[in-house]
Amino acid sequence: MRAAVTVRGETCQSLGMSIGLILLACTPAAIRAALADPPSLTSAPASGSAKTDHLPQITIEASRLALEQRVQAFVDELSHSRRFPDRTQPAPRWEEPLCFEVAGLPRKYAEVVAAQLSQIATSVGAPVRKECSRLSANFYALFTPDPAETLRYLKRHPLVLQDRVETGLPQIERFLNPPKSVVVRVWHDAEVLARNGTPCVLAPNGLWLVCGDSLGGSRITLTSTPSFDRALVVIDSTRIQGFQLGQISAYVAMVGLVDIDGDVNVGDTPSILRLFTDSPEQRAEGITEWDRAFLTALYHTNQWNAQQRQQIANKMVDEIAH
Repeated sequence: MRAAVTVRGETCQSLGMSIGLILLACTPAAIRAALADPPSLTSAPASGSAKTDHLPQITIEASRLALEQRVQAFVDELSHSRRFPDRTQPAPRWEEPLCFEVAGLPRKYAEVVAAQLSQIATSVGAPVRKECSRLSANFYALFTPDPAETLRYLKRHPLVLQDRVETGLPQIERFLNPPKSVVVRVWHDAEVLARNGTPCVLAPNGLWLVCGDSLGGSRITLTSTPSFDRALVVIDSTRIQGFQLGQISAYVAMVGLVDIDGDVNVGDTPSILRLFTDSPEQRAEGITEWDRAFLTALYHTNQWNAQQRQQIANKMVDEIAH
């Protein structure tokens, strides 16, 4: 039986509903009305290309060693996060096929964003469902003029997010109340899978995971790996005026296909992750060569290999130096 939760007169089903649908159902009427007035965005396809005139480039004369060092720093920055801090685990990714739902934009724009997200995910090798509906969505992109108010339900019921063994209250607090103002905030729900594909569970003592796997690990092979099964990306629509729709889609795809800290620093490496810090002339138009190389390597490396991050770096160097 589903439990009903009332928030200032609005009733929401707290069980049996995804986070995304809960937020849509519980968002106050004033916010829902504001969502009907979309931000000023221009529709541009997220073709996967990026401006190159103003972006630093790796030239033929650059040494492979310098490239390897730069790539390794990029991989280290993107494959570790406060949400999944265990460095003995591989970088999390999607094994469950993706189904995208975009809310807070007029239908024609929401459909464009959803299509661009699907195109980017497919192009890098992430699994995507052939048939998708709102009820089966597991990747939500929610545009709202007031993220704090939209997330108020979760602030009052944070345990809605704590349904996986690796989720801690400090991680939930960082998502609900970021230490500094951000344009986009992201929450990934994940489960830890054993090598036979079954979920690991928390031991009775609460200190470690028990994985139903008869295959042991080694210094080379891991016994478990984290896998995303739900993502919520909340975009402050009051702070994306003047951006192209394709740029926003590319950014949402990047932070949704891999778990990245909101204060990630990629330096001068060409990346869509610099979208909100670069000047308008320097902003990438979409997923950059480096972004695509990273995501493609992430989704084409062996997650059970303890050297997965090094494999990602190696594949990136080969792709960029080609």
